[in-house]
Amino acid sequence: MSALVSSELLKIRSTRTWWAMLIGVAVISLAFTALLAALAGAEVPGQPPTPGPDDPAMARTTYLTGFQWAYLFALVLGVLGMAGEVRHQTITPTFLATPHRGRVVLAKMVAVVLFSVLFAVGALVVSTGVAALIFIARGYEVDLFGNGVPRALGLAVLATAIWGLVGLGLGTMIRNQVVALLVGIGAAVLIDPIISFVLNNVSWGGEVARFLPSQASSAIIQASSGGVAMELLSWWAGALVLLAYGVVFAGIGTALTLQRDIT
Repeated sequence: MSALVSSELLKIRSTRTWWAMLIGVAVISLAFTALLAALAGAEVPGQPPTPGPDDPAMARTTYLTGFQWAYLFALVLGVLGMAGEVRHQTITPTFLATPHRGRVVLAKMVAVVLFSVLFAVGALVVSTGVAALIFIARGYEVDLFGNGVPRALGLAVLATAIWGLVGLGLGTMIRNQVVALLVGIGAAVLIDPIISFVLNNVSWGGEVARFLPSQASSAIIQASSGGVAMELLSWWAGALVLLAYGVVFAGIGTALTLQRDIT
């Protein structure tokens, strides 16, 4: 099994995709964190002032800006881990070398998790560092070891790793790379949040909405609801729910893979 994992890690490392994505998530995290940190506590005419950097929840939200992008990049990496191989037909020699396709999927899971963690750490180091520097420049005190900041950052890394598994499961289930990417990104960025918003504004919908991937992800890091009343799961329950999506997708995809002709 270790040889399979090493092989999957080599596949990712031997392409330019992973470091291009790492640079991309770092640059985007830097830009959006700088904007959020600069506007924290700003007064808008006719609107109540937003919480400032001295508000612990606002500070944590700013530090976690990198997570909002890291999980999307991890999702894409997971999709490419399987659907990308199908598109480029590199999956054929992989399955010829290892006929036990389930073991190949497990090895890919490990590889995707490790690189997803790398994306999360890179994005969070950038967002936390940039936010702290801007807060200090604005005259605010910064405490990176209090107010639940270390716990929030650690849970964000966990959530990103699980999103990588969700992407891999989706790419295993949907072999067409373009379709899998459109479905994954569209669901994560647009469809899921819209459904969640609608359900949270219905009396009975909150109980259902909290089991959606976006709500489970918010539960892991205990993210702010943005003013919308939400019933979030505990962080560990959110992690289990999000992990269940990845496992179910991967399980269905693996079952289909066993029946499919790979050529």
